[in-house]
Amino acid sequence: MKGILKIINLVIGLAIIVGFLYGFWYLLSSLWRAFSGLPKEYVPAIVTAVTTFIVAVMTITLGKYLERRMIIDKEMREKKIPVYNELIDFMFDLMDNPHSKTPVEMNDFIKDFTKKILVWGSDEVIIQWSNYRNISKRKEEANDPNIILKELEKLLLTIRKDVGHKNKNLKEGILLSMFLKS
Repeated sequence: MKGILKIINLVIGLAIIVGFLYGFWYLLSSLWRAFSGLPKEYVPAIVTAVTTFIVAVMTITLGKYLERRMIIDKEMREKKIPVYNELIDFMFDLMDNPHSKTPVEMNDFIKDFTKKILVWGSDEVIIQWSNYRNISKRKEEANDPNIILKELEKLLLTIRKDVGHKNKNLKEGILLSMFLKS
C-alpha cells in the first residue's frame, strides 16, 4: 500500500514539475514572439524596464522576509533569555550552597523549567537538557561529578548559541571554570 502511494506521489510530483516547465517555456516563447516583432530601438528600453521591475520586486520581497525573520528571532530571544536565566540562577545557587534546595524544590524547579523549555527552547537546547537530565539520573554518572559537570557545560554552551553567541573561542572547561569559581 505504501509503495503504491509513493508511486502516485512521484507521478503527481513529476506532472507538476513538467507542468511548471511547460508553462515557463510557453511564457518565454510568447515573450520572444512578442518582442521579436518590435523595432530594435525599443528592445534595450524594454529589457531595462523589465529588469528594473524584477530586481525591485525581488529586493522588496527579500527585504520584508528578512525583516520579519529578524523580528521573530528577536521576540523569541526575548522570551528565551528569562527562562535560561532561571536555570543559571538556580545552578549558581546550588553551586554556592549545595544544601540550599530541598529535593522537592529541585524537582519542582526541574518540572517547571522543563515545561518552559518545551515552549521556548530550541531543538538543540531541548536535546541537551534531556541529555543532562538523563545523565544526572544514572547512578554510574551520578557518582562521577565530572561527567555531570561536562554535560552542564554542554548545556550552557548550547544555551549561549541559542541566544546568538558564536562560542567559537570558548574551549572546553572555560564556562565551567567561571561557573565554579564564582
